[in-house]
Amino acid sequence: MKSSESASNPAEFTFGTTHWSVVLAAGQGDSPLAEVALDRLCRAYWYPVFGFIRHHGHPAEEARDLTQEFFARLLIRGGIGKADPSRGRFRAFLLTSIRNFLSDAWDWQRAKKRGGGLRTISLEELGCWEDWMVDSDATASPEQVFDQAWAGSVLRNTCSHLRDEYAAAGRTDRFEALEPYLPGGNAEEAGRGLGQRLGLTEAALRSEVHRLRRRFRALLRREVAHTVATPEEIDGEIRYLMQVVAG
Repeated sequence: MKSSESASNPAEFTFGTTHWSVVLAAGQGDSPLAEVALDRLCRAYWYPVFGFIRHHGHPAEEARDLTQEFFARLLIRGGIGKADPSRGRFRAFLLTSIRNFLSDAWDWQRAKKRGGGLRTISLEELGCWEDWMVDSDATASPEQVFDQAWAGSVLRNTCSHLRDEYAAAGRTDRFEALEPYLPGGNAEEAGRGLGQRLGLTEAALRSEVHRLRRRFRALLRREVAHTVATPEEIDGEIRYLMQVVAG
């Protein structure tokens, strides 16, 4: 898949070809690119779906299996055929799909007894699912849990990409020092004496933080763009993500 990032300015993102737009363009036809794109989207959304299912009252082990079964079905050729390009966001499509899947959970139980046989997502690549907890208010709806997990996953993925960029430049220590200035961090506490520890003037520290946040916003925009069908939907999805994070 061709890169959607501008070669002249890597901090800027041009919509171009993204994961979800590739999947929608492929429709029900056979497309290796669409299969790869859908696989990437499914990996990014594994935890939100798992959280949604857990919050419906399924035990952790059963929720893990249900999540695997759900994504396995999506990854079958043609399994994405019900996606409506006019409904844009992969998040919205996924939430509708998981509701329908759970309403037909008895089909999953029958498939499990037969041995299933559908391709699954490697949990080793996702990390240790047992350590992931649905940390939400008991009054939260499954939809709210899904959105909270989705927002957290998007922000973590964005932060991971930014860390990788700093690491590639041999500046991992600098990233770790400045990371509290990103969403979710405690910038006030980290800022006490940070400039002195880094050998930076106050003005230089502000400049570093500004560049860090600007690059984070660019990477966040790219991360979100991969999950919508048109560039017009990016800003709205980012606004919604920030609303979810703010609670």
